[in-house]
Amino acid sequence: MHRPVFAARLGASALAGLALLNLPAAASDYTPLFSPVIQEMTDRLAALPDPGTTKVEKRLRKALQKGLDAAAVETEDLAQDLRVALKVCKGLEAAYPGDEAMAGLLGGLLDGLEAGVLDGHADLQDALEGIFRDKVRAKVEKSVTRADAALAAETETAVARAKALAKALKAVAKGLKDAAKDVPDTTPSTASATVDGDPWTASEIAGRVTTGAGILTITAHSAVSGSIIRISLPSGFAGAGPYNLASTQGGLEFDALPEDPAVIVSGSLQVTAYNANHHTIAGTFQFTAQDSSISHPVTAGAFDIHLVVVDP
Repeated sequence: MHRPVFAARLGASALAGLALLNLPAAASDYTPLFSPVIQEMTDRLAALPDPGTTKVEKRLRKALQKGLDAAAVETEDLAQDLRVALKVCKGLEAAYPGDEAMAGLLGGLLDGLEAGVLDGHADLQDALEGIFRDKVRAKVEKSVTRADAALAAETETAVARAKALAKALKAVAKGLKDAAKDVPDTTPSTASATVDGDPWTASEIAGRVTTGAGILTITAHSAVSGSIIRISLPSGFAGAGPYNLASTQGGLEFDALPEDPAVIVSGSLQVTAYNANHHTIAGTFQFTAQDSSISHPVTAGAFDIHLVVVDP
């Protein structure tokens, strides 16, 4: 009766959220969720006299037929599935108040549809982590808050629950559409220094922050000189400010001698700017590194990294 609707988890790409509205890309098929309810309606309808000899029988036949007609509608996305579920729940709850068997079937249907909404909510949270523009972030955060409120709402009936899920899905869809309007930061990352008295420029650079543990790692590789500058604060990173590199990990590594890295013995790091939301960090550094036989001065270091990986 209805088709796959929600995109599989697609990481931080907000464009994945458009699948919520239009595209039945790789997803779980929700059809089996409706099957038990459809079977129950079919069985109960078959057990009633046709066209019904009492007002109650006629009312039940009408409710069951309306439910079957609603469930027969072809749908293309999760929002439409929820609309069908709401129609079915309205008719059956009114026709069979207090019927535990029917309530259990409707609850199972909504449990499955809620899983789809939660998948979308997870996609929205992933998208939020990668948003660069503050205005877009504020809109998406508002959608997350609305979706959270709808999902946390206390509901005593299947109809109320279906409405809450539809409200949550609407907030998720809006948030994903807003997130897709974000303009990512395409500024190239840079790093440079003077190593052993010679100019040094990175051809590749990456940064990673683990917020909870206060860890900062910066790795920059120069294809020209065949060396890697690595700065690592194993703890204590808290954003912009000065840091002593004397007791940190990291140093200087040479492609030709990977087994003999030069370890930092003294030095300093000055983080001049850090924005976890924008995934950017910039600063300066200088240090002296020692390998098994030689001391390597690294001076006038500077870095400006975009798309820093930020872990909780």
